[in-house]
Amino acid sequence: MAQTIVYRETEGEIRERPRARAGMLRRLWAGLGVPAMLEKVGISKYSGIGADPLLFVYALFGVVSAVSIRHLIKIAGKDELLLKVLPVLERLNAKALHYLLQQIEVEEYQELQGEVIGEVQRYRPMTSQPEGVVNGDDTIEFKDGEKMPGIQVLFKASEGRYHLGYCIVSTHYADDQKDYPLLFDIRRRSEAEEQAVAEKKEQQSLGLDLRKPADYLQWVEHQVAQGEEPALAVLSGARFSADLIKRVEKQAMPWLGISPRNRVYEIEGGQTVKAESLLRLRMNERVCLQLPDCGQQVLLKRGKMKGVGAVICLIAEDVARGERTLFVVGGQQIEPALALLDSYLSWQQAEVETKLHQMVELVTKVRACGILAETASFDRWYYVAWFIQAVLAAGYQRVVVPDRADRSYLYQGQQMSGQQIRDTLSPHEFNPAKYRGKKCRLASRLVQHDQLGPVKLVFVEEFNKKDQPPRSYILLCTDPNYPDELVYRAHKLRWKIEVGYREMRQHHGFGAFHGRNWNAIYGHLTFVFLSLLFTITIRRFCKNLADKTLGWVKKNYLNALVELEKEAEHLVVRFSQGFLQLFGLFQLIPGIGYVDW
Repeated sequence: MAQTIVYRETEGEIRERPRARAGMLRRLWAGLGVPAMLEKVGISKYSGIGADPLLFVYALFGVVSAVSIRHLIKIAGKDELLLKVLPVLERLNAKALHYLLQQIEVEEYQELQGEVIGEVQRYRPMTSQPEGVVNGDDTIEFKDGEKMPGIQVLFKASEGRYHLGYCIVSTHYADDQKDYPLLFDIRRRSEAEEQAVAEKKEQQSLGLDLRKPADYLQWVEHQVAQGEEPALAVLSGARFSADLIKRVEKQAMPWLGISPRNRVYEIEGGQTVKAESLLRLRMNERVCLQLPDCGQQVLLKRGKMKGVGAVICLIAEDVARGERTLFVVGGQQIEPALALLDSYLSWQQAEVETKLHQMVELVTKVRACGILAETASFDRWYYVAWFIQAVLAAGYQRVVVPDRADRSYLYQGQQMSGQQIRDTLSPHEFNPAKYRGKKCRLASRLVQHDQLGPVKLVFVEEFNKKDQPPRSYILLCTDPNYPDELVYRAHKLRWKIEVGYREMRQHHGFGAFHGRNWNAIYGHLTFVFLSLLFTITIRRFCKNLADKTLGWVKKNYLNALVELEKEAEHLVVRFSQGFLQLFGLFQLIPGIGYVDW
C-alpha cells in the first residue's frame, strides 16, 4: 500500500540554499575593474551605501530573474553569499537603489558602458576581429505609463499596432565565434515632435479637439494671434472640407489636403472620378515625378474640387512599401504644389532621421571602445545615403544593407532599380554558396549610386530543405571588392542583434522598468545590456561552457547550489562533486588576463 502524503503549510519561510551567482559575478565585476570605472566616470556614493555595491546588486537583475527593483531587493536580501561578499548590503533597501539610479546622469551611464566594453576587449576570448560585424538596429518596448518621461506613441510592425512606448536604438558585435551587445540609446523626439507635443498640451488646455473643423480653425486663429502662424495647414478627415479650405485661405495660409477615398473630383477633360479610382491609376517612372529624398513617386492630375475650384491632385506612392496617398493642393501651379508636398513629407522624414543620427553616434563611439570590426550591417530602412556616408566616415570599411525598391543605380548606361538589374541575370550567372548550413546562390553586379559612388549589388536566392528557392532578395555593399560570400555572411550575422533583444527580454528584465525619472529608466536599460554582456563574458571565459546556451549557463552554472563555510580568515564556497573539474572557474589577473580555475 502506498504511503499517504500529507501537505501542510510551514510556520515560517523556507530558507533557500546558497547559490554561486553573487560570488561568480563579483569575481568578474572586480576582475574587470568596474569599481574603479565607477570612480573614473564620476559615479560615487549618493546615500548610506556606496555606488559600487548598489550597482553590483543591479547587475544581478538578470541572473536572479528579477521582475522589478522591489523583487530584486527581496531576492538580494536573502542571498547568503551576496551578504557575505558585501556585508554592507544588509542595509539594502529599494529607496537607496532608486535614489542612486536617479542621481546618475545619462552621460555617466554611457561612459560606464563604454569603459566595460573597452575593458573586455583586452581579453582574447572577447576581443573583436576586423572580419567581425557591427550590427545596428532598433526595437520597441511598449509601456502603459502615460506620464513616463519621453514616452511616445509608436508603431510596432511585428505586432501591427500603435501604443505608448520607447524605441531603443542599439549596436551589437558578431563574428563566427561570438557575439555580444555594445552601446544603446533611447530614441529622443525631434524638435518638430517636441513642438507638436507642446501644441497638443496647449490645445487640451484650450479645450480644442482638432478633429472638429471649427476647433481646428479656432486653433489656427489662436496661433496667428500669438504670432506663431503655421507654415502649412494639413487638412484631413472632417477638416478636409470646402468651407474650412476657404476660411484657411482667408488667413493667407497654404494648405495641403489628404483626401478620403470617397471624395469626388473633376479631372482634365471633364471626367468625374472618385479618389479611390485615382489611387488605382497606373504609375511608373515614365509618367511620375520622383522625390528620392522622401522615397516617393508622384503622379499629377489637374482638376476641380466642388466648392473649392481648381486643384492639383498629387497621387503619391511610397515606393518601398507600395502604399499610396492622394494629396490635394489648391491652384494650377505644379512647382508650388510639389513644394508643399515635399515640405510635408520632409517633416515626416525628419522624425525618422532622429534615430539615424543617434545610430551614427553609437557606431562612432563603438570604434572608440576598441571594436575592430571593419563591416557595419543594418536593416533596410537604414538605407539612407547620408547615413551610410556618415558610418563610413566613422572608420568602417564598408556598409551592408538590404536594397530598397525606391533606389536606382546607373547600370550599363541606364538608371535601373535593383530588381530591374536582377531581371537581366541568367540562372548560370549564380554561384552556389553556404553559411552555417544555409544553402544559397549568389550573383553580383557593380553599379554606380549617385551619392555613394561605385557599389556592389549582391543577388541572393536562399534554398529551403527541399532545395527550392523560396526567398530572394538584394544586398548592397559599399565596398565593390568585398567578396559576395562575405557580403551574405555580414547580412546573416545581423540576426544576432535580434537574438540579443530576445535574450534580454526573456532573461534580463528588458521591459521591467517603470517610473517617471529618465535617468532611472536609462540606468535600468544600461544594466540590462551589461548583464547580458557579463553573462556572455563568463561563458567565453570558461571553455567547457562554450557549447551551452545562456539560459543553461544562468540556471546550472551561475545559479549552482553551493555550501558556505568559514575557515580561518577565509570564506569557503563548496561546489558539488565534479562541478569544478567539469566547468571550472575563471579569474582575472592584471597584466595577464584570465586563467581557468
